[in-house]
Amino acid sequence: MHLGHIDEGDRKVLFVLGLFALAVTIGVTTTGIWQFLFHEPNTAWSGYVVGLGTTPGSAESTGVAELHSLFGDLAGILTLFGGAWFSVRVIYRLSWFSVVTMLVVVGALLTGGSIRFNATVHDGVVDVATVGYSQFFTRDAEMAITDRFELGRTWMIIWTALHVASVPFLVGCAWFTLNQAQRRHAEKKDRGPSWIEGLDSKRERSY
Repeated sequence: MHLGHIDEGDRKVLFVLGLFALAVTIGVTTTGIWQFLFHEPNTAWSGYVVGLGTTPGSAESTGVAELHSLFGDLAGILTLFGGAWFSVRVIYRLSWFSVVTMLVVVGALLTGGSIRFNATVHDGVVDVATVGYSQFFTRDAEMAITDRFELGRTWMIIWTALHVASVPFLVGCAWFTLNQAQRRHAEKKDRGPSWIEGLDSKRERSY
């Protein structure tokens, strides 16, 4: 993106925001992969009866699961405040990318919370020994039991896929936004200054 119109201080802020965004993206991706492969059910749910609706107390997330949740919260904070700063200080208008990013981050937080399972069902039996979300894609698990729902394998695949797709989707949007900005800058440079900019230049020379 062309940054010639913003001052040095704002460039430094943008650089720091970029590094922070990169760190959050790497963090949420690595911890998300761990969740997909190694997320452990809650042993307190071993006595759960499918269809009964009685749910044991659910413990808070710990370890890498808590870290993944923290990176998700940081992504939301970065999108909210970083997007507002970018719109006001860099492009002087509401950034569609910031709006889309905020919506996707909120969706990722909602889907992530919805699919965090406490137990699975294998051959009609509640199981708290199996780990990871990959079991829903390999037909090993028939159902996931979360804090509020009993989700069938198909819905777990859909919500998990939507959750996982949020990061590559946002990276693709960022690339598209930067590419479009560079293209518009190149086209503007080829066309030369507009007639308004020409009048401004003449006025400055007359002074």
